[in-house]
Amino acid sequence: MVILDRSMNRPRSLHCWKAGLVLSALAVFVLINPNSSFAQTKPSIIPIANAKKLPLGTEVTFEGTVTVASGTFRSSFSDYGFQTQDKTGGMYITIKTDPHLTVGQRVRLTGKLTETALKFQIVETDEKGVQVLSGAARPKPISILTGRIDERMIGKLIKISAIVT
Repeated sequence: MVILDRSMNRPRSLHCWKAGLVLSALAVFVLINPNSSFAQTKPSIIPIANAKKLPLGTEVTFEGTVTVASGTFRSSFSDYGFQTQDKTGGMYITIKTDPHLTVGQRVRLTGKLTETALKFQIVETDEKGVQVLSGAARPKPISILTGRIDERMIGKLIKISAIVT
């Protein structure tokens, strides 16, 4: 049995076929144009060490554990920045508003790679780029001799081992 659409004197199944064709064309458009407003891409999460290898200005997304609470260095840096680390490295995050993060919280960060006047690589973000994840674990500091501290230690929680004379 075919039901007629009285407004157009055509079988309804023809309208459904046309609607399906339009939806298929839209799906192909989104696949071909992933940056269109129809497509919502999920950011690729990368290790901090990989983020540090990318050119300045690149938008990055990574997850880590807060090692220095937000706003700790406010008087020095004039922002509410914080430090975070994963298994591969650490990174300072600069942000203008306080996300109220504490040491041990896990976060997902999306922001733009930039650098300080002293050429330290950092990530610049805003409140939309900080997502607090479930679970928290206070990171254990890495024991290191003073002579082995270098740029790779930036953002990591460390315990300095040395003999003071």
